[in-house]
Amino acid sequence: EAIFNYHPQIKLYVDNGGVFKVLGKELRKQNNNELFQANVRVSNNIRKYIDLNGNRIYVGFGERCKVYDHFHVKRCNNCQQFNHFKDNCKSLDKPVCAHCAQDHKTDDCQHASDSSFVPTCHNCKSNNNGADTRHAAFWARCPTYKDAQIKLEKSIMYYSNESKNI
Repeated sequence: EAIFNYHPQIKLYVDNGGVFKVLGKELRKQNNNELFQANVRVSNNIRKYIDLNGNRIYVGFGERCKVYDHFHVKRCNNCQQFNHFKDNCKSLDKPVCAHCAQDHKTDDCQHASDSSFVPTCHNCKSNNNGADTRHAAFWARCPTYKDAQIKLEKSIMYYSNESKNI
């Protein structure tokens, strides 16, 4: 609500069908400072408005916060593939371990607790894209996950070259 007071244009966009949805918020401490982070889903017109305002947004208390884009790609905890979660997995009877890429549930992995074990990423192994496979499928810096994030970003109209030039 405070954001709408500082940014009536965002409220106008929302009133006309635009999306501004807070997905989560978190208060963290870093170097004796309190940091607030919010994850927000916005429509293209609101993202463009934020971009035109220097990728900063007033949130109250006279604070202007920097806006960062993050593209979360769904990863199934059963088959480890992207773009769906376990509830919608079509391979529930064929689990793949996120640690070793073998055919068992991740929770049942006998290797994960072994300190000398080197994990294997199922997605990097399956894609044969030359990426290093020595990491778990849930590693945030997985090259195949990063590729999926780029693909997702390109699928969003705001980030395509045509709409940035509007």
